[in-house]
Amino acid sequence: MLLRTDVTKIPEQPIDQRIRELIADEMSTDIENVTDNAHLVHDLGVDSLDYIELIIRCEEEWEIDLDDLEDLEDIADVDQTVRSFIARVEERINADAQKKS
Repeated sequence: MLLRTDVTKIPEQPIDQRIRELIADEMSTDIENVTDNAHLVHDLGVDSLDYIELIIRCEEEWEIDLDDLEDLEDIADVDQTVRSFIARVEERINADAQKKS
């Protein structure tokens, strides 16, 4: 797994696409199944352990802390998940940029 040590670098691919790839990989499904409207639990079969593993993979990927991310029960679809993760990654990038200023 690629671990980025400097989150201020431009990602090799858009963050939302990488999160979708992580979801597809975690759930052993095709990326085409990870649509914005796909429900994590009902459509993709994500359970609480899968969700925790996905959070851990995102934490490692972007070196961020997602401890207070919404519970799986509060997340309905892929789009909501992606938006939550992106917000955290962007917070980290902005915080790191401010530290370097």
